[in-house]
Amino acid sequence: MLLSKTETLRGHKNAPTKLIFTLCALSLLFLVSGCGDDSSVDTDTGDAGAAAAIESDTGEEASDTATDAAADDAAEQAAPAEGGRGGGQLILGDETITLDSAFCHFEPQPAAAGGGQILFVAQASGTNAAGEEVLIDVSRFDQDSQFHGDSIVVDIGDIFAGESISWSGDSPIDTVAIDGSSVSATNIGFSNLDEFTETTGSFEINC
Repeated sequence: MLLSKTETLRGHKNAPTKLIFTLCALSLLFLVSGCGDDSSVDTDTGDAGAAAAIESDTGEEASDTATDAAADDAAEQAAPAEGGRGGGQLILGDETITLDSAFCHFEPQPAAAGGGQILFVAQASGTNAAGEEVLIDVSRFDQDSQFHGDSIVVDIGDIFAGESISWSGDSPIDTVAIDGSSVSATNIGFSNLDEFTETTGSFEINC
């Protein structure tokens, strides 16, 4: 069948349109494919960067933790000990008493009476040959206190039942020596004010 002139011209006119449409479709397909590839690369790069950042943060946190732990250990070793541990020895008259528990506080604190400050406190306890509890309390009051000096008190017996014997060895300030976490003094004159008797003694408290 022969095509009319109009139909022939219509076919020639539509050919460029179909060609352009085909080229546009191929271009669009190429662009979509290219964008998909770029997205994959960006995603992989982003995941690698995030992993590297997490690994870096984890390493920094571990380093900071190790540094803090080392600093805490150094501070603990440098600071004087406090708490119910340690011990020592007390010589009162002719008797030597082992002190099996000690507590020390080396930071100044306000005095409850007499004004001023208590510069340090050391306490220790043990048992004498008669099976009685022995407690020694050593405190240093500063110059602004009414009781300035080194206060040394030894109680023998049950202090809560009012059946204890108390020996007082108050001395000038700095009579008691401090060496790290150890507190000691020798040839201290003790007085028993209840019985009006005196004796000498020495002690060493290790906290």
